[in-house]
Amino acid sequence: MAIKKVYIGSVGPFLFDDAAGVNDVDGDFAGQTQQAVLTDGAISADAAIGLFDSDQSNILNLVWNEDDTADRTFQFLVGGGNRSLTLNENFTIGDGSAGTLTYSSVCTLTIELASVLNQDLTTDASPTFASLSLGTGELTAGSINRVSGALTLEIGGTAILTVAIASVAIAQTVILSNCINAGADVDKFLVLDASNNIDYRTGAEVLSDIGGGKIFATAAVLGTL
Repeated sequence: MAIKKVYIGSVGPFLFDDAAGVNDVDGDFAGQTQQAVLTDGAISADAAIGLFDSDQSNILNLVWNEDDTADRTFQFLVGGGNRSLTLNENFTIGDGSAGTLTYSSVCTLTIELASVLNQDLTTDASPTFASLSLGTGELTAGSINRVSGALTLEIGGTAILTVAIASVAIAQTVILSNCINAGADVDKFLVLDASNNIDYRTGAEVLSDIGGGKIFATAAVLGTL
């Protein structure tokens, strides 16, 4: 219980007990205690409505800062619970359509640059972008999956291309078109090893692999061939 003061302009103070019931002969405020000013009508202010901070050292003025052409109604709905609103920066809701922002869990929405959300981005949607850059990020979408340290491209549930840290595996026929001439003897021949890896062997190694060798013959012998 505490004795509170009310001033009307320069007139006052009018004292009241904030724990005492309202002396209301009409019964409009039955059971209400005298917290400050009660009215069954409206309270209008020509300049601002002021609210003290927690230690009553400063005042927050609530101001309607525009010259409107009609009376308006600004409603607060708290959904049946105690709520709080924290503003660390200015905030403007654009002149668009009504909408609802819903968080499924406690989280923070951060928008670093000017952005437009103009399509459905939920997990069952099919958004379209003019271009997409992931940087060093990770893409998991449909038949492109990153599992066991590898990136796999699947078609119809079958892995076609698998890219790992030390290898690239292609499960289907490889067609190389527009191959160009090396223009020099690079002494490299492509082969498949026992693990189906593509390797190369030199000319001398290929000759040895196929059991080839050199032929020495005299002119007389060559003439009989």
